Amino acid sequence: MKKILFSLVALQLTFAPLHAQTPAAAPVPSPVVAEAIKKARKSWKSYNVSNKDKLTEAKNGIDEVLKSADNQNFYEAWYLKGLIYNDLLQQDADGRDEVMKAEALKQMTGGKTTAAPIKPFEPTQMSAALPAVEAFTKAVKLAVKKGDKADALKGAQQVQKYLNSAGSDYYDLREKDKENAVLNAYKTFKSNLDIHELLKANKLESMLDAKDGVKKQYLLVAQLAGYAGKQAKEETLPIYEKILAMETDKDSATSFIYSALYDLKLATDPTDAMKMLEAGRKKYPNDTQLLFTEINHYLKAGKLEVLTDKLKEGIKREPNNPSIVFTLGNVYDQLSKKYAAEGDAAKGKSYEEEAITYYNKTLEMDAKNVDAIYSIGANFYNKAAELTKELQKLGSDMSKAGMKKYDDKEKEVLVAFDKALPYFQRAESVNANDQNTLIALKEIFARKNDLKLSGEFKKRLQVVQDGGKNPKSYFEK
Repeated sequence: MKKILFSLVALQLTFAPLHAQTPAAAPVPSPVVAEAIKKARKSWKSYNVSNKDKLTEAKNGIDEVLKSADNQNFYEAWYLKGLIYNDLLQQDADGRDEVMKAEALKQMTGGKTTAAPIKPFEPTQMSAALPAVEAFTKAVKLAVKKGDKADALKGAQQVQKYLNSAGSDYYDLREKDKENAVLNAYKTFKSNLDIHELLKANKLESMLDAKDGVKKQYLLVAQLAGYAGKQAKEETLPIYEKILAMETDKDSATSFIYSALYDLKLATDPTDAMKMLEAGRKKYPNDTQLLFTEINHYLKAGKLEVLTDKLKEGIKREPNNPSIVFTLGNVYDQLSKKYAAEGDAAKGKSYEEEAITYYNKTLEMDAKNVDAIYSIGANFYNKAAELTKELQKLGSDMSKAGMKKYDDKEKEVLVAFDKALPYFQRAESVNANDQNTLIALKEIFARKNDLKLSGEFKKRLQVVQDGGKNPKSYFEK
């Protein structure tokens, strides 16, 4: 019996090693590539000792190695590239520190230091940030030995310290390089989130571990994405959704996300877009941006009845904003025309009076608001146009009573045109090249039998229609 037990134990010992996994061997570079990596490392080490030019030499060397598709799987190359690019970023950090120390010393001595004038810091190495992130990320994936992986992760922790500064440096270039600066800033700030996820996946500390650190970084990235062009915009949806997942019960910093998600989803899923807007308005009823997003939604949808209360709420939020006041006047104007067309003259008249009231309030705030000026003139002009239609119907009655009705109606027409005229003159004095204003002036003067002025505005209208511009206003004061 004992012999059987011993044989079973022996059998287990014989087969146990078959379950162990042998680590995959790291790919070995060819002698030529190995020598190139060695040379780049030697240059980098020389830089660490004394010679700054050696860092550029090391960078060029390792970039040349990794230019080849055949060399993409060598841990040594990627890890060394990360170290080199980290040191490039450190150059900017050192330069920034030197200026800060000089400024601090100047303040401490009351500006009486004998040192040379302090030159503003000008970063030059922010373009090293994204390559450094890529290098350490790939090195972590390629590492076979635990020690190699630990070294690559340590490098990732180091590069994280530079990323937000590099992103800010890019953003500061936006006036000089509008096309690329904000996009590069967005990518650099976003890479900090990628490094954070890499570190947390490996149970290591991250600079974003502080309270709300990740959320604040996502908010920063989301805001930049809105200004960074098409490429960034296409990546924003998952970013916004992650922010919402981290949202607390009341967090005004994230209210803009609801407007952003509404805009993103509107083209592909209008129902979901509206749900997002409604959720935002419910959660943040006092948020002005969300209110205005809602107002614009109902304006596009033509839901005029809903808009009046929304716009009045907007006026309470921004009482000195003439555009909101004008928009409310315009909504009342549209409601007036709607009910007049439906035969409800009383309601149409009531809304017309509201429209004029808000147009005049707009002009009290902005005397040169050409939209409000034109809209009041157009209101009287349209009345004259409607009266003209009635006048034409009376033209066939040549009886004495019929002719009197015609004369009385013609007087009404002229009164309406006379009321409109000062507003169109005023609108022309603000904008001498608006076609609608020029058409109205041409027609009014023709109706008043002032053929000279009617001809003048016919010529001015033709200039604009031919693609030109009138050099100055006729009624300019």
